[in-house]
Amino acid sequence: MPIPQTQYGNNSGSYGHGAGTPLALADWWTRYIVPPGGVVLDPFFGVGTMGIAAKKNGGYFVGIEKEPHYAEIAEERIAKETAQMVMGL
Repeated sequence: MPIPQTQYGNNSGSYGHGAGTPLALADWWTRYIVPPGGVVLDPFFGVGTMGIAAKKNGGYFVGIEKEPHYAEIAEERIAKETAQMVMGL
């Protein structure tokens, strides 16, 4: 099982969010805990890493984020990831 990086604010890919989750860990959670085609509910969505992992693994997600800045980053990241998946990258 991957272990999250614990250095607050220095997480690779956290996009300035101090509690960023490494994509490898989010991917592991969605592959081994969420059933195929299942839904991930992330009430602390941040920059959307759990949403990206859910989509990569054929699932769906509901993300809740109170900070508009992070919600915008999440939306951009998920749109970029979706475009790459459609193009087969």
